[in-house]
Amino acid sequence: MLFVHYRMPVDKLQPEVSFPLDLHEGDAWVSLVFFRLERMRLPGAGDIGRAMLRPISDHAFLNVRTYVRAEAGPGIHFLAEWIPNRLSTWIGPRTYGLPYRLGRFDCSLAGLDDGVGRIALEDTALAAGLKLVFPVRTAALTTARAGTVEDFLLERYTAYTCRDGVRRCFHVAHEPWLFHLVDWLRTDTTLVERAFPWFTAAKFHSAHLTPGVCDVRMSRPVRLPTGERP
Repeated sequence: MLFVHYRMPVDKLQPEVSFPLDLHEGDAWVSLVFFRLERMRLPGAGDIGRAMLRPISDHAFLNVRTYVRAEAGPGIHFLAEWIPNRLSTWIGPRTYGLPYRLGRFDCSLAGLDDGVGRIALEDTALAAGLKLVFPVRTAALTTARAGTVEDFLLERYTAYTCRDGVRRCFHVAHEPWLFHLVDWLRTDTTLVERAFPWFTAAKFHSAHLTPGVCDVRMSRPVRLPTGERP
């Protein structure tokens, strides 16, 4: 998994978000998060539960998220999620309100002979792409200390969505993230800028690489009361 974090001016982002922004050091934040979801299954259903969810599992995600504070406390709000699974693009928005978009991925997080990881994403509907290039190395892993920017950006276990005016939240649970800072990063964020013109005001802050987590638990979505935009 790769997290790439950007500072954002509050006045540029808040008009685009349906929930009150959660700020750190006076700024709003936006993150690009790449990961691969594997072995999704229904709890307690064994191999049958795994087989039922196989058609919407085992593929890459690239999400664009920001940080908000709403009825269920501090959390993340998904602005867009690119996936290569056409079936999921129909199911996700109608169940969890997830802002799925169809994309084509070409990724190597293990690094090639040059020790460099690469993520490429193409969205034909927007006629634009995203490229992330970064070093893959063995490094000491750490967890976020309370009150740090890493704690603010990584340790979030409530997610908020809003689709067609319907506000929802759901919860996830897993062990704290183990991560290390990425030494350098080359980016082409044309796709994000095409989808969200306000992203041109984003200022890169940091990137984290993590081996990921196992046994992630995700709750059902809960519909929230209709509220006025902040």
